[in-house]
Amino acid sequence: MKPRVFIAHGWADDPTQGWIAWLVKQLQANDIEVVAPAFPNPEKPSVEIWTNQLAGLICEADEQTVLVGHSLGVFLILRYLSEPGAQVAGAVLVAGGLPTHRPELLKELNFESVIKRAAKRICIYSDDDRVVPPERSLELAKAINAETVLDSGKRHFSGLRGCNELPSALNAVLSCLISTP
Repeated sequence: MKPRVFIAHGWADDPTQGWIAWLVKQLQANDIEVVAPAFPNPEKPSVEIWTNQLAGLICEADEQTVLVGHSLGVFLILRYLSEPGAQVAGAVLVAGGLPTHRPELLKELNFESVIKRAAKRICIYSDDDRVVPPERSLELAKAINAETVLDSGKRHFSGLRGCNELPSALNAVLSCLISTP
């Protein structure tokens, strides 16, 4: 079975640019199938529409599936993993935090399910992220019992603002696939 990686971009982002586009190429060079959809209306996202689109693309997750999310895409991944379903190899969460500005969204998340469904969980954060401050990323990591990776000086990892490569994300995805049986 060929490994598959699904990448969920963030608010006002474009998966054909920056580190996401770079990651797609790196993974494909490792013979990994990659799906990185451009969600509709990135400037005015609908969490419901985006989550449904992502779930429809994933279709049948398995132990060779890795989910990668950036910013709002992290919430989509958490929401997907909060629902009953198959276990995946891992979740790589870049610049994600608990939605403290909208506490009602926390009710949609089931951290026990996330832990159960994602065999490996890795949160990548930056020490100078003003959108999702480091402490929020660390709170998320604690809530889902995830490994943390500090990628210093990367701000919010925005591809549209010059974050064009993200080796820490590539290493995290590959480590999820290596640790699967």
